[in-house]
Amino acid sequence: MALSLPSGVTLYFARHGQTQANVEKRFSGNKDTPLTALGLQQAATVGHILKRELGAAPGYHFVASPLARAVATMEIARQAMDLPAEGFATDNRLKEIDLGVWDQLTDEEARAQSPLLFEQRGNDKWHVRVPEGENYAEVAARITDWLQELKIDTVNMKYSQTSYTLETGKFYWWTVSSDGEEEDIGLAAPELFAASWIYQIVSGDDNANEVHTQSLGSIEFDDKGTQIIQFIPIQPGQYAFYTPGFENKGLKGTVLVN
Repeated sequence: MALSLPSGVTLYFARHGQTQANVEKRFSGNKDTPLTALGLQQAATVGHILKRELGAAPGYHFVASPLARAVATMEIARQAMDLPAEGFATDNRLKEIDLGVWDQLTDEEARAQSPLLFEQRGNDKWHVRVPEGENYAEVAARITDWLQELKIDTVNMKYSQTSYTLETGKFYWWTVSSDGEEEDIGLAAPELFAASWIYQIVSGDDNANEVHTQSLGSIEFDDKGTQIIQFIPIQPGQYAFYTPGFENKGLKGTVLVN
């Protein structure tokens, strides 16, 4: 079973830092084991490398296994990037393999407990599981399930411009395009549009579709295309625009109306 990313998605990943169980050469699954001093250094190194490659990583989404060693590694790495330690999600599907009754045993202890099973698993980890645990195929299945939800490349997905300065009383055309990679995605700027006179929204081939409306909160795309919002700002102020559901990935900006 080959693991693969959805088309267009870029993923950076790292293992947690060294743990006490690693030092003692113990099977380490879902039971907690603390990072060692070296593990703490390794976690910081991950952050330094990511900062070197990605800067402050605007628009990137961070996710970790909920196990304590993974969470600690993520927090330390983010701090090394000068980011808030807590700014990430966790997902159970990213947990280490469940090693069942062998969790925290050494090889010798596991072999003494189940000599035949130890040999069988050593020859076929993909299919043989430890009692109350998982095999590699089951781990791959849940990881694949998680990967298939990564529909948007938070590395490449971005606005062409995140700030605008407009003037009241002037007529503007705001052209918004989607490449169609993600369904049901759009642009929202409810406060700006409420403080403007909306003339019409133009879309379709050769801008053939015209929608006249007196109120507007957002526009949406079901497929690849372009929509043009024609409007006149009326009320001065600073207004936010964003893609609903993706603000924490950097899809947000501001419009200053003088």
